[in-house]
Amino acid sequence: MAKHFREGAGTTAVAPRRQATVRRAAYVERGYQDDYYPYGAESEVRGGICALGRGLFLLVAWVARVAALALFVIVMLNSMPVPSIRYYVSAATEVVTSHLPWCEFGTLSVDTPFGGVFRCDLCLMSLFLFVVDWAACRIRAALV
Repeated sequence: MAKHFREGAGTTAVAPRRQATVRRAAYVERGYQDDYYPYGAESEVRGGICALGRGLFLLVAWVARVAALALFVIVMLNSMPVPSIRYYVSAATEVVTSHLPWCEFGTLSVDTPFGGVFRCDLCLMSLFLFVVDWAACRIRAALV
């Protein structure tokens, strides 16, 4: 009778693990007479500028995030109109639309089956503000 199965067919082969390489830095003891501290003077010079830049980018990120969320809410309220707040949503949309940087307002509007209008121009502006928020957060993180 011939053997149809190999020996150890039910066991799983495991590849050997790579051993982690540990790099060790040489420790050199320095005395206080050397006055050598690699980041001491730099943090005094750049600390104020970096802190100011980090604060500025944090402010830009928060303003962009709040504006993007407000535009997103306006887009959603225009898409699915609620009769009791329809006047206020129209007024808010008019105010926001008057401050947009282009002159062709409402050209990217799509009717929704719910009886509202999906404003693509406001949606694209909201998306742009979310990208500005993301970029400001990345730049702020790089200013450590």
